[in-house]
Amino acid sequence: MHDGGDPIADPASAETPAAPRTRRITVLVGLDAGVRAAVAFVVGLVVARSLGPEALGTLALAIAVVTLLLPLGGLGTDNVLIQRLAASGPHSDDARRLLRAASAVRSAGAAITVAAALAFALLRTPTEALAVLAVSPALLAAPFESGWGWMLAHGRIGGLVAWRVAIAATAAGARLVIVTTTASVPALALVTGVEILALAAVASAVAWRHGARLSRQRSSPRAVLRESLPILLSGVFFLVMLRVDVFLVDAFLGPTDTGRYAAVIRFAEATYLVASVAVAAAAPRIVAAHRPDSAGYRHAYRSLVRWLVLLALAASVGLSLLAGPIVDVLLGAEFAPAAPVLAVYAWTAVPVYLGTVRDRLAIDHAITRTSVVNTSIGAGLNIGLNAVLLPTIGLVGAGIASLVSYAAIVAVVPLFDRRQRGVNRVLLGALVPGRAR
Repeated sequence: MHDGGDPIADPASAETPAAPRTRRITVLVGLDAGVRAAVAFVVGLVVARSLGPEALGTLALAIAVVTLLLPLGGLGTDNVLIQRLAASGPHSDDARRLLRAASAVRSAGAAITVAAALAFALLRTPTEALAVLAVSPALLAAPFESGWGWMLAHGRIGGLVAWRVAIAATAAGARLVIVTTTASVPALALVTGVEILALAAVASAVAWRHGARLSRQRSSPRAVLRESLPILLSGVFFLVMLRVDVFLVDAFLGPTDTGRYAAVIRFAEATYLVASVAVAAAAPRIVAAHRPDSAGYRHAYRSLVRWLVLLALAASVGLSLLAGPIVDVLLGAEFAPAAPVLAVYAWTAVPVYLGTVRDRLAIDHAITRTSVVNTSIGAGLNIGLNAVLLPTIGLVGAGIASLVSYAAIVAVVPLFDRRQRGVNRVLLGALVPGRAR
């Protein structure tokens, strides 16, 4: 990080020695996430067509439970860990102390989430309970997930990416075998749970091989928790917005519509991967190269935001216009009633992309508590809109509720919070040419 002045005030000189490494890591992270997501997406279509809407609804409900609980297992330490490791260096004493503290926090989080999953299973039908229990091994991944953050800071992730792709391919093969033989929902749920656990365990093993170590001195997790808990709450509220609709659709419309809804929103949510990968790979390097108040920092983020918005708009327009044929051809006639949902839900890519960048900017500006405010309001709005729209206009109401709530937390709520002015200026400078540098 630069200590004085602003050596990169000129956009033309924005290239830094770290830039080639940033691009390499971005490519590898993108390859990892892209290949695994593509495999999961294609196999997911096969699973959806084979199971049908009702059985898929049961599977989607079980996976939604784990999706909501997974960030609780990490207790919000993911982004903090990646940023701090990039700043201090993965082999430093600070990194070892941080890893020990994060491991303690994550172990406690894993115990909490497993207990929560068991409690939820007791409240469901036997079939749903069995599916929830089968996917629960994923919750044991929390203590091992620090390995991925350490490897990102280390920079040599090629070997780990190969392992992760191999795990995804193995899981995909297992799913195809299941749907062509027993079509068992609990078996499919178990594959998902084991896959998530294996990805985390392999990351920790590879990180250990490259020199990741826990400090021998006892480390207090309080400092980590102070910074991570606001991020945790923000992440939980955002995941509530992403997944509460599945629970509400199930409650108001039943498992068949839940399956239809879960199947079609996968097309839109697949596009979210671009923002997650780009920000996760680029943000730590931007922070390492520039001070958050420098022109170089603002320029780097503006460039990132502009590309992400263009990609989000392209994806939204394409999915919205082709929603009907996509659902009919790839999923089949049983899922056709959910095509209008995809046409609406596709536009959530724009606020989700911007929100991903906003959350990282909040970390850089040390205002993570504002993300809690934004996402809690958005989650409440999502729940309220779903409760009103689902009984009145049906399944498309869930898509409308998601789009409105996502847009609100990115473009409306932050305008009323003075603490977010710096972040607002960075985003506005990217979206409105000629704004202040």
